[in-house]
Amino acid sequence: MQEHERKFLPRGELDLTDHKTTFESIRQKYIMMDGKKLLRARKSQKGLRVDCYLTFKEKISESTCVEIEKLITEDEYYALTSEFPELWKHRYTIHFYGEILWTLDVFKSGPKKGECLIEGEALNHKLTDINNIALPEFCGEEVTDNPEWKNINMVIHDGNS
Repeated sequence: MQEHERKFLPRGELDLTDHKTTFESIRQKYIMMDGKKLLRARKSQKGLRVDCYLTFKEKISESTCVEIEKLITEDEYYALTSEFPELWKHRYTIHFYGEILWTLDVFKSGPKKGECLIEGEALNHKLTDINNIALPEFCGEEVTDNPEWKNINMVIHDGNS
């Protein structure tokens, strides 16, 4: 599946009380990175439900990548990732109607600990030009192309994960 996304810093104080949201805690580790390809393991907890995934991603452009995801067991997650540093974040999915899925990540570890990032991802694989979408009022500065806001770089540049 192709993933089309853009990333933003929040504009001012972020108040999501007027928006329906869902919460999940995400812990992810990067097992391999080779140029534009990477292999990531992710543990996601929503309430009492825990899901673990192994994800292969290949970057096609700054805002597009191919992503293949496989469900794995929690034991497999720990066996694959025991020696790799972790990025931990809380994710709030903001429910709007439309073709874009908006999420707010609050980083709990790494160099961006305590900071927030908003991501808009096309839900429809046919929507390939995500640059011409209307932005919600809570989107501030765009950081899609800023390497500091790439999850893998937060893990690589943090010695305390």
